[in-house]
Amino acid sequence: MGNNDVVRISPAATRSTHGRWTVIDQALIEQKIEDAKKNTRKREIHNFHPSDQEALHRMLNSIQPGSYLRPHRHLDPPKDEGFVLLKGSAGFVFFDMDQGLMKKDLASWSPRDNSPEATAFLGELDDEFRRHWNLPPHAWWKIELC
Repeated sequence: MGNNDVVRISPAATRSTHGRWTVIDQALIEQKIEDAKKNTRKREIHNFHPSDQEALHRMLNSIQPGSYLRPHRHLDPPKDEGFVLLKGSAGFVFFDMDQGLMKKDLASWSPRDNSPEATAFLGELDDEFRRHWNLPPHAWWKIELC
């Protein structure tokens, strides 16, 4: 995929201009990693679907360490999300219905993106995940809070 096939659609996203198919190549992956590193949210999206009105949304997400994705779900219309890890490592925390997810899709009990509380919340989840899997501590979030 060459640079001619990619257009920026927002400060946090690009889109492919392909017709029926495209390839996720190493150049696109590396570009999205670099874009995510520069983004204040520490993540970037590359859409393969032409518009938000499409029934199927296909995208490449570059998520850097320390990025907080607010717990959410897609109700209207109902959608599942699938993840394929192409590079790096990831930890996921799943919440059940008893945590009070609201109809607007965002978990009302979770901190907002880009808030000081989000960094602390993410750090606590990271600590818990590492304890559960017997992984060494990773104090990146404690440094950012100071």
